[in-house]
Amino acid sequence: IRGCVTIHVEDGGEVELPVDSDVVLVGRASLSDGVYPEIDLAPFDHGNYVSRRHAFIVRRHGCFIIEDLESTNGTSLNGAQRLVPHAPTPLRHGDKIMFGETKVTFSTETVPLD
Repeated sequence: IRGCVTIHVEDGGEVELPVDSDVVLVGRASLSDGVYPEIDLAPFDHGNYVSRRHAFIVRRHGCFIIEDLESTNGTSLNGAQRLVPHAPTPLRHGDKIMFGETKVTFSTETVPLD
């Protein structure tokens, strides 16, 4: 199974980024701090609401979970209240995630085994 996040850009556009490893860091790149997240939201986060190490998306046993990493502005799922930091929360196809003020949609697709 493979995951994807679709970032909803302010001008109405969308950018798709793959979730193509078992543990993916979502955050904001910082050269000075040596932080290079697999999903770098810095280009889409003009107010710097996304933390450098904001959240993990983890693929485990054919499903995905999201875990907030004590981010300053929080992570919310499907418009609900903020996720509890370090509490793994199941992610499902079509879930809407807010990393700070950055909106994304999570999707999955089944990849056939070779």
